[in-house]
Amino acid sequence: MKNKGMQLGAMLAAMLLLSMAFVPAVSAQEEKISEQELKKQVQGINKEVQDALKGLENAKSGEVTIDGWLGDLGATICEGLVAALWMLERFVTSSRIDQAISLLETAADNFTASNINLGMTQLNDAIGMIWGILSDFISQIPSWLYNEIVELLNAAQDFINQYS
Repeated sequence: MKNKGMQLGAMLAAMLLLSMAFVPAVSAQEEKISEQELKKQVQGINKEVQDALKGLENAKSGEVTIDGWLGDLGATICEGLVAALWMLERFVTSSRIDQAISLLETAADNFTASNINLGMTQLNDAIGMIWGILSDFISQIPSWLYNEIVELLNAAQDFINQYS
């Protein structure tokens, strides 16, 4: 019982760290951020998503429902992809990025509301959109950002494959 509470606390702490680290970075007004700083931020997003996935794999049934864990993890993955897309907008101009962000935000809301199936469908659709964006603009995207986004997309697809 105590261990389950600690796992939930760890998951919530990871989500809090994610929001604290990336909301100020992406909402700043035209602030000049070096490519190195952007790279560190995207790597941090990727690590948070990977840690959240490991936390779910270690979760046992009990007070915390599987829908609650899946919802939290799905929302975390969506938020990580949104933050990565905000960074992508520094290099690429496309209305499809805004469409993908909107779809991911809706998916995160559905995951949070325990509408897991709808969230999974929307996340899957967003993954397809993002792959298309990466394909069309590959020459404009720094390789480090491309690689980090691909890792996030693969983690998201693994999540869908494993839990849908």
